[in-house]
Amino acid sequence: MIITNQTNLPEPVFLSLTHSDYSKGDSNRSVTQLIDSPRVRILRKEHESQLTEDAADMVWSVLGTAVHKVFEQHDADGHISEERLYAEVDNWVISGAIDIQRSEDDGTVTVLDYKCTSVWSVVHGKPEWEKQLNFYAWLVEHCKGAEVKSLQVVAGRWFMASQSGRSNLTSTHG
Repeated sequence: MIITNQTNLPEPVFLSLTHSDYSKGDSNRSVTQLIDSPRVRILRKEHESQLTEDAADMVWSVLGTAVHKVFEQHDADGHISEERLYAEVDNWVISGAIDIQRSEDDGTVTVLDYKCTSVWSVVHGKPEWEKQLNFYAWLVEHCKGAEVKSLQVVAGRWFMASQSGRSNLTSTHG
């Protein structure tokens, strides 16, 4: 991929926006790769040298990563933060990094996923969020043998609730 700097960002800003520490760990595919379109993944791979993205367009991704890192530093009792789980399926290793696993009083687990997104996405939701959370639930149940009680997208609750008109977005797994 060719990263451009059409807005002539200062070098430190450009470098910060284009740096990524992301790793799917020692797996063939991550949950986010599995829920993405196979055709899009194949076309990206085939045409990677022709694709361009401007650094200024990466700011939202960096903001999301920063929010995750800040929240990760403040674990609470009964919560597991940013744990990557692995499972083998038909000789393929899949992995998913779960933002929060909260232990409930009844021994079950609630899976929470942080989303740093637009008000539009909070109000209308995104189908891939449900797919991602259901994959995470399967990983928790498969890898840990724990029952997942519910799935929650944590967006709007902490920075856009007043704009979206919603204070909590919750999806129950079952």
